[in-house]
Amino acid sequence: MLQKVNGAKSTLAGATANEKRGFDISKFRPATSTSVSRGSVTPGVLSVVNSEKNGKRVSLPRSVMERLNNPKTLQFAFTDEEIAVGERLSGDNATFTPRRDKEGRALIYAANLVREITEHFGLDFTNRVSITFHDVEYHEVDGYPFAIISVN
Repeated sequence: MLQKVNGAKSTLAGATANEKRGFDISKFRPATSTSVSRGSVTPGVLSVVNSEKNGKRVSLPRSVMERLNNPKTLQFAFTDEEIAVGERLSGDNATFTPRRDKEGRALIYAANLVREITEHFGLDFTNRVSITFHDVEYHEVDGYPFAIISVN
């Protein structure tokens, strides 16, 4: 049985469309595109989004936030190769209040934080709007957990 969909015939059951119209696969040219791996298959632990259209933000997945005991605020600190994230890193660090999306990710909409991370680590957003990091270690200071995220 054939059914018209947007003016074209589609097979539902019974005879196939190629049986009805003498289908010839040799008329088609095969695709020359190949699949390209995006690299890592490990889940990201921190993403920096630098988009004019969709905002500048830092995001942390639910798994990281759970390891940090789901804090209401976050602080960030940097070395030359790492980002530290936690509820209390030091008394003089600025604090950020993340929003949560429906998947539980913490989203920090702060253009100044994105700019600071971008400049500090020399991140290149040419032809991309986000960069995700995958390596993390967890530590604790004065009873407060924090994450050390490798940037290199």
